[in-house]
Amino acid sequence: MTRKSFNEKLNDSKDMPKIITLDDEKIIERYGGKNMLIAPPLEYNDIMSKIPEGKIITTKEIRTFLAKI
Repeated sequence: MTRKSFNEKLNDSKDMPKIITLDDEKIIERYGGKNMLIAPPLEYNDIMSKIPEGKIITTKEIRTFLAKI
């Protein structure tokens, strides 16, 4: 099996976006709800590319942004 390049991984969206329903109470408390969006890698890349150089964005901020869309 050959290794995928970064661009192959980035452009492989499989069956995304999809919304899954969580049933574990610890996970629901951790992420703040019963539904979770699994976004394609290109969505994350688009969000991160909008952040100015030298600034930091956290995964929590990315999740919050995607939840609002």
